[in-house]
Amino acid sequence: MDKKYGKYVFYDRQLNNINMKLNHPKILIGLFALLIPYTVAVLFLSDTHGNQVLFESHQPSEIHYGSFDPYILKVVEGSINWRTLGWPRSVIIKITRSQSNSYGHFIETNILIEKGDNISVNWMNNAIEIVFPLGQRLVIPKELFIGGR
Repeated sequence: MDKKYGKYVFYDRQLNNINMKLNHPKILIGLFALLIPYTVAVLFLSDTHGNQVLFESHQPSEIHYGSFDPYILKVVEGSINWRTLGWPRSVIIKITRSQSNSYGHFIETNILIEKGDNISVNWMNNAIEIVFPLGQRLVIPKELFIGGR
């Protein structure tokens, strides 16, 4: 350590060494090479659906739609919504035949619900009404989900 400048010369030499190491092109190329696969992985994983079933309701036996009865209504966790603060997942409402989970009518919405929330479903002869915890109502006419899609 130089007595004339005291600690300041020591720290200045340390900062110059750090700057030289960070400005080295191989290190910068290596950082970018790691950053690209990480970004691709995050974007890929965030676009996948959560598929956790938040709510499920089965068509009552007294309701008949006359087309591939009975139906199942499921509220399922969707993909991450990056445009909303906190990055909540969207919600997918599926109305499917009892045999198939992938074939039916799907509605994606941004209603914020969690597993265990109080959701009520009214199965009617001409529609299905869903009432969410904050009072939002969604009515799905039977013409949209009977016969498959």
